Amino acid sequence: MVMVQDHLSRLLQEHGYRVRIDQQSIWDNYAPPQQADLVLQMIPAFQPEELECPSLTVRPFIRDLDHPETLQSIFALLQEHYPEVTGLPAGSTPFPDREGEKV
Repeated sequence: MVMVQDHLSRLLQEHGYRVRIDQQSIWDNYAPPQQADLVLQMIPAFQPEELECPSLTVRPFIRDLDHPETLQSIFALLQEHYPEVTGLPAGSTPFPDREGEKV
């Protein structure tokens, strides 16, 4: 979790996202996060109806911290729910797909 947190923090900051990423282990605290705007779950611990914000399972990060589809999903959620933090036009992304083309 810490590796994912550190990597995403750096990656998002490098691309102009003004966000703070915290982590919470369900083994230490099984309650849903109280002050979150977006929940990224390594394993699906919370159902959408338990959360007051959007959530996304990011299990592919266990194998690949730069998993393209997972990163695209994160950026899409950020742009949809919090466009003011991205600084990017709606529908755009700072990351190319595997072939090096913008998606």
